[in-house]
This record gives sequence, C-alpha cells and structure tokens, in this order.
Amino acid sequence: AIRAGKNVYLTNDGYVMDKATYESVIGTYPLFAQATCMKPVGDTLKAIKVYAPGNPNLYLGFNSPSEVSLALNQMGFDVVPSVDQADVIVLDNDQFDASILGKKPVIILGGSAMAKLESLGILTGFDAAMTSESDGTSYEGLMKISLDANSPYTSGYAANSLYYSNSGSWIEGVPTGFMTLANISASDFYVSGWWPNHEGLANKTVAISGLYQGQPMFIFAGNPVNKTHTINFYRWVSNAIFGTNLTSFIEGQCTIPT
Repeated sequence: AIRAGKNVYLTNDGYVMDKATYESVIGTYPLFAQATCMKPVGDTLKAIKVYAPGNPNLYLGFNSPSEVSLALNQMGFDVVPSVDQADVIVLDNDQFDASILGKKPVIILGGSAMAKLESLGILTGFDAAMTSESDGTSYEGLMKISLDANSPYTSGYAANSLYYSNSGSWIEGVPTGFMTLANISASDFYVSGWWPNHEGLANKTVAISGLYQGQPMFIFAGNPVNKTHTINFYRWVSNAIFGTNLTSFIEGQCTIPT
C-alpha cells in the first residue's frame, strides 16, 4: 500500500489507513483492524530505502547478502547498496565501521553488531555483555520479556511478550539519554533453547533507543530475523525503520456499523 502511494499513517500501536486501502491488502496479509471515526493528521509513511551491508559467509570465501537484507526484502523495503542511497541503516553483523554511523538513523541487531559498536568506542556508556566471552555467541534462547508498550518501537507487542536471541548477548550499559525499551522478565523467563547459566539473565536489558550525533539509534540484543524464520519478531525491525513520527488525530464524521 505504501509503495502504491496510499495514505498510511503511523501510530504508537499500529497503522491507520482508509477502508479501501485495508480491503486491498487484507487478502494478502494477516491483519487485525478496528474502525475509527478519528481522522489522522500528519505525514503519511513513505517507501523507505535501507542499507544493510555484510556477508555472513565472508569467512567461507563466497559472497552472500546479509541475513537482515533478506528479511527486509520479504517485508517490502528497498535494499540499496550504499549509505548515500539509504534512508535508514540496519546492521546485524560486525562488518561496519564508525564512518557510516551518525549520518542516517541506525538499527543495531544482535550480539555481533553490538560487540562491534562497543569496540568502536563512539557511544559513551554503551556496554554489550555476554555470558561467555569465549563461546557465548552460540548461546540461544526464547525468553519472556517486559517492554514499554507505549513506545512506537514496541508497537504490535504486548507488555509481556516473547523474545529470541541466538547470539548470547544483552545490554549491560545504557548510554546517557537512551531509553530502555525491554528487559528480560524477573523470573520464570526461560522458555526454551541452549544458554548455559541463563539464570543470570533475569532483568537484563535487551532493547534501547536514543540519538547518536542527532540521528535515531535503536539497539536490539536479540536476533529478530534469524534465518528468516522468526517472522513474528520482524516487527521489531520495521517499527525501528518507520521511526517515531506519529500521526495525531482530530474528530471525524462517520458511522461505524454495529
């Protein structure tokens, strides 16, 4: 719908579109909608170009696209080959440097990208941690989390939700000015997986947002596009891409069928 130039608006709990647009997409996508007489006022969402570099098979000696770029294509975003062409940068690996940060909104996904960000030393106070420095990047688990359900970054998820990581990491240090968006639950949080000593993850932070050099930065410790299987978690990525430019509403005139 957005690519077709239809008017779609962003809210802190989803999207607003007219009935005709909704009916044009419901046959393709599983959507839940409620009618409203409120009229959206503000900027409509535009098609967004995303730079998502990296080659997960670099060390095997052959080229392949980054994992997140495959998921972005599935979600309908335009994946472009350079920062200059992009509206947003998404990084899910360690194959980047400081030169691309602070120019566009940036999304950091998973333990590898977080460790790289920390090693660059450009984000004061940021500390990415893992249970084991030697082999923790292979730890994985499905866990219960508590999140700020009022944030646009968490739109579509309940205050008590599930979270997946296969890179064994969390956010130990939150930079000044960044907001904590999600923490692993305090107890009975581990659902399944293989994460030795996972008991120590209680209350750990897994999602934050803030600004770096005036540009939005979203950091997520999990792996929401793992092997392009975890479709339920894709919305963490799309929410961060669309950002926080929310529409406002004014009273409209309509009749809602009963």
